[in-house]
Amino acid sequence: VNAVEGDPGFVNPINDFNLRNGSPAINAGEDLGQTKDIRNNPINGNPDIGAYENRLNEIEQVSKPTYFVSSSLGSDSNSGTSENFPWQTLAKVEVESSGFTSGTTIGFRGGDEFYGNLSFTGLTGGADSPVTFTSYGTGKGMISGRKAITGWSNTGGNIWTASTSGDTVYQAFRGDNSMQNGRFPTFNGVGYDSANYAVITSVSDSQNTFSASGLTSTLGDFDLVGATVFVKPNSFRLEGNNITSYDYTTGTITFSPNIGTYGLAIGQEFFITNAEHLLFEQDNWYHSGNTLFMYSIREPKNIFGTTIDSDGVLLYQCSYVDVDNLAIQYFNVAGINVDSYSDNVNVVNNTI
Repeated sequence: VNAVEGDPGFVNPINDFNLRNGSPAINAGEDLGQTKDIRNNPINGNPDIGAYENRLNEIEQVSKPTYFVSSSLGSDSNSGTSENFPWQTLAKVEVESSGFTSGTTIGFRGGDEFYGNLSFTGLTGGADSPVTFTSYGTGKGMISGRKAITGWSNTGGNIWTASTSGDTVYQAFRGDNSMQNGRFPTFNGVGYDSANYAVITSVSDSQNTFSASGLTSTLGDFDLVGATVFVKPNSFRLEGNNITSYDYTTGTITFSPNIGTYGLAIGQEFFITNAEHLLFEQDNWYHSGNTLFMYSIREPKNIFGTTIDSDGVLLYQCSYVDVDNLAIQYFNVAGINVDSYSDNVNVVNNTI
């Protein structure tokens, strides 16, 4: 009777089957004279389809953040207990986390970007009242591992440089679009493609020295010392090592440390990256020391670099924690890492 097809609009489809406002199941049931649902909530009008009547006002009250965080409007000297006096940084959230208990909700202001990452050990909520990390206001709050790269200088030949102020850049972006690290051979698409690799044609030392025909004709007398060569000793392994010597007359590369167990062999595939001479195409880049190098036909704009070599959110030995409606982006490892010792952790509605 009165069957409805579609998303029922649960508050949380994993562990909370109360109905959100706008659910097609609200008031869609058959009136059989019942006055209360299974939890003794009053039934007003036709009953809702499902075990629980819609509790919109209660749900909104429960979901209001206990603590507010805003990178644009906050200060870590604030109480954090209202939108008008939010905290500002992820570091403050970590410091205060020892006081997070069952039902605590930490809200990040929608549209704000929070540089850094979050790591919690032993954070514990309750079965019916988890510790929740979410957004408030319009849009999603973003926990971000990126920094803007500005102050570009042209060094000639469409090569631009900018200081990274001591940060290592692991990935580079123009806006939200990932840029390709400069390499030989040039990259022809996502996934495996033999065109993305050169081939070893002779081996002088099975641990560290090989030659490839075509290197000299393609790269000329470019100095590749300090660049990185990645060799595929088999189909499931990629070994990256620093080039210590390059003879452009023979196309011979020596690298360190040694490749180890698998050894070098004729026919193995490789590519070379991390050198200014390998910036061939628009938005090719590489990072060295305190400098980001980039190929661009005009001054680079809206450039960002991933500078955090870790997870965006790490939950270690945590229980009953929800991560809901956040953006967690631009990290060199994982967006969210929930270790095997954690349980009852829900990760939903996030952009990662």
